Amino acid sequence: MSLKTNPDSSAETDDTLVTSKATIVLKERFVLEEMLARGGMGMVYRALDLRKAEYKDRKPHVAIKILNDECKSHPDFFMALQREAKKAQSLAHPNIATVYDFDADGDTVFMTMEYLSGQTLDVFIKENPPSPANYPQLLKIVEDMGRGLAYAHQNHIVHCDFKPGNVFITDKGTVKILDFGISRIARPAEQHDLDATIFDAGKFGALTPSYASCEMLEGSAPDLRDDIYALACITYELLTGRHPFGREKATLARHKKMQAEPIKGINKRCWKGILRGLEFKRQARTASVDQYLDDIKRESIFLAALTPWRLGLGLTFGLIIAGLAFLALIGAPWLMDKPNGATNNVSPTMVRENSLKSAADQQSSRAPLTAQEQAKIARLLEVAEIHFIVGRIIDPPGSNAYEAYRQVLSIDPGDRQAQTGLVAIADHYQQLAQKSLSNNQREKSQALITRGLEIQPSHPGLRALQHRADNR
Repeated sequence: MSLKTNPDSSAETDDTLVTSKATIVLKERFVLEEMLARGGMGMVYRALDLRKAEYKDRKPHVAIKILNDECKSHPDFFMALQREAKKAQSLAHPNIATVYDFDADGDTVFMTMEYLSGQTLDVFIKENPPSPANYPQLLKIVEDMGRGLAYAHQNHIVHCDFKPGNVFITDKGTVKILDFGISRIARPAEQHDLDATIFDAGKFGALTPSYASCEMLEGSAPDLRDDIYALACITYELLTGRHPFGREKATLARHKKMQAEPIKGINKRCWKGILRGLEFKRQARTASVDQYLDDIKRESIFLAALTPWRLGLGLTFGLIIAGLAFLALIGAPWLMDKPNGATNNVSPTMVRENSLKSAADQQSSRAPLTAQEQAKIARLLEVAEIHFIVGRIIDPPGSNAYEAYRQVLSIDPGDRQAQTGLVAIADHYQQLAQKSLSNNQREKSQALITRGLEIQPSHPGLRALQHRADNR
């Protein structure tokens, strides 16, 4: 390693390697330019590859991970590092960051990797509050992560330290998984940060307590279902903005009998898929990443508040046409049962006023659903989702998501998906009303609040917004 310093600088040669004006060159080839990240294993730098620059490569930069002294202190470290680096090099997949090489320059041990421009997933989560409207975009991220994990599992490689900090989203939106295999050879860190990587040096296995399965925390051999637990935690965090168990370790969450709170705005299939991934017992957990992705697939998720003008989230015009065609084929308007003499001009208020007594009372007093009723509910829920996709939330009368959900509740007052659907509709109107009120469009805001309260009269957000609007 060579160190070139400007005359007016005061370079240091400790494990930080670089001061503001020092130039570090590794192997007379890699010029360290900027520190990108610091973790339990060491630091990651952006570096200029002089060989690539000499040959006019359009992408002359690489990422270099320099291992700290703690990592190097273990006698078997280098052997393990070489073995794991070779495993990582074998993973050629668009959703996995490429590892180029493992090398040393004097006492400096480092790995060269693909340089990426963008942000890690933990930063993305902090900067992008979730809502039902962007669930499709968020689940696309989950799908991309899953594809990378599935490919690694096919090659008999388990990540073992899968977490938002080890996922990268490039400026072009490509999802890349970082630190495959490398993380398992880190050294234990004396720290209490549940998001900091720690490991058992004797076993060369890394883990991050918040995302590690019970089996990993208890020292069991790595298993692909350990990655699935972490993937389910990240899925939950993407859709809610919070960890499913408040960042508690899985073993402690199991001891406390903690349960993840239901996610507002997704259907039963997706929710059950996430819960299977979060199982504390390995044998009860989803068996493969492919199965997990199928369980939570975007095509079946409840797409709340997705109106045609918000299709920039990835929904194409072709999907709208397909949705309309589907409605026509299945005769969606005729799935709505109407009482004798009723017309299609049914407002949310009329539907609400004609509703039956409370869901709990009806559920306790009615007989189990027949197969015919169950089939009808399934069709109505499917129709409701299509209505959301094409923007038919409460209009046109007789053929909209609101009435479809009300029809489901008239059959089964306890149906969670329909109840969630109505809440999401009210949430949608709250968001629109809030935006209008912020823009001083009081009349428009009042109309949206009124419409939302017709759907959910006790909606706390709309009630609070109503009070705020009345006092402006």
